[in-house]
Amino acid sequence: MLLRELRRFFDDEGGTEVLEWAVVAFILLGFTVFVIIQLGTQLQTLMCGMLRSLGATQCNTGTTPQS
Repeated sequence: MLLRELRRFFDDEGGTEVLEWAVVAFILLGFTVFVIIQLGTQLQTLMCGMLRSLGATQCNTGTTPQS
């Protein structure tokens, strides 16, 4: 009986499938965070360039808004 349960446990692929999906989810999450950070930096640079071309002398490049 114990051998049969152990064999059933090792033959079950449900756990490996969950692990594979977890790895895929973490890869996608990491890629998404990277893309958002890169786009945020590029958008900030673009907006600062537009403000400077309109005559702004200062552009907020920090994370807190100016008051």
